[in-house]
Amino acid sequence: MQTIKKILVGFSLIFTTNLLIGQDIHFSQYFNSPLSLNPAQTGNFEGDWRAVVNYRDQWRALSNTPYRTASASYDQQLSLYNQHLSVGGYILNDRSGQALLKSNKVFVSAAIHKILNNNELTGGLQIGYAIVTLDQYSLPQDFNPTTGLYDEKSYADDRLSYLDVNFGVNWKRKINKFDLQAGLAFFHLNHPKESFFGDRSSRTPIRSVLNASAKTDLSTNLYVQPGIMLYALRGSRDLMVGSQAGFSVLGNRLNVKEIYGGLYFRATDPADALVAMLGVQIHKFAINFSYDVNVSSLKTYTNSRGAFEISIIYTSISTIIKTFTIPCERI
Repeated sequence: MQTIKKILVGFSLIFTTNLLIGQDIHFSQYFNSPLSLNPAQTGNFEGDWRAVVNYRDQWRALSNTPYRTASASYDQQLSLYNQHLSVGGYILNDRSGQALLKSNKVFVSAAIHKILNNNELTGGLQIGYAIVTLDQYSLPQDFNPTTGLYDEKSYADDRLSYLDVNFGVNWKRKINKFDLQAGLAFFHLNHPKESFFGDRSSRTPIRSVLNASAKTDLSTNLYVQPGIMLYALRGSRDLMVGSQAGFSVLGNRLNVKEIYGGLYFRATDPADALVAMLGVQIHKFAINFSYDVNVSSLKTYTNSRGAFEISIIYTSISTIIKTFTIPCERI
């Protein structure tokens, strides 16, 4: 029994070590965490303002102290000098399991929106401040086979803080029955220093994120929306691909407007998880649940249990008057 526990702890610590290198957190419901997906998603919605809450609980099967991530964001539309602008921000708190790696980040975002030949183009900039702390804890390479314990590891520091700069662009267009969207974002443009060992040459590489989706109506009340997200950081890759489907619900006392579900596959070389999602739109609230079913080599130890996520999105009505031009021959 003790051997099994050591193996499980080892896997947990190895995974945490990867987090120490990357320091990047993202959700399986990436499309429901817009400001952490792409700064150009700031203001990318129909309404005056939007508030989002996300929560993720992962690897509970491996440890009594699972990986927990929570975030909250807010963004709103602005009209300044006849320009469509938007501003927002989000906060994020992450606790990475038994290694007690804790991250607290605060970001502010701004975006400008332009319409050119029926293409809606958005550019967004994000600036943030991060505080990362690490409790004194042994890493797997410090295991002492003589004592059966982990020797203490000395760190130059157990607290990091740094500025972070992100940038992204987004494109939207409706072509026939398809609502198309694609975005490209670059994170850590300033290469912040992230090292607990006092290594000033240790800089965070730029992380790039590409996402795209195509929504189309199959009938008056039914739609499908396939999507893809590709995450790249140094030599690592994370691919998510799948689709959502939903239908409108009319005339009910609970103000339920839409019910939808989705299935996504995550590949992190090799396969990692199947993500099942279920959501409901009630009045102005969208409430979404998802679960990661682990299909990697860790499934033997986790019984295929991965992560649970919930997101709640509130979007206000739009009071901004939109103008458009109707083509007409000059008389």
